[in-house]
Amino acid sequence: MTVQSYLILTASGQLAPVSDSLSQLPGRCEVLPAENRDALILVTETETATEQRDLERQLESLCGVQCASLIAGWTE
Repeated sequence: MTVQSYLILTASGQLAPVSDSLSQLPGRCEVLPAENRDALILVTETETATEQRDLERQLESLCGVQCASLIAGWTE
């Protein structure tokens, strides 16, 4: 199992659509909005390395994301 957290910066006005898209990603994903910026914290949990790579590819292809930075990761 791999648990990772990302800081997601969104384009202006794209916070809600990006948040909705992130919530629809497969696996266990939790999306937490910042209170004062167009930013989100995404916490993911995947069971296999393949699932993690697929999730990262989907994250890279989302419209409205200006930057996605891996903040922390833990692998069992």
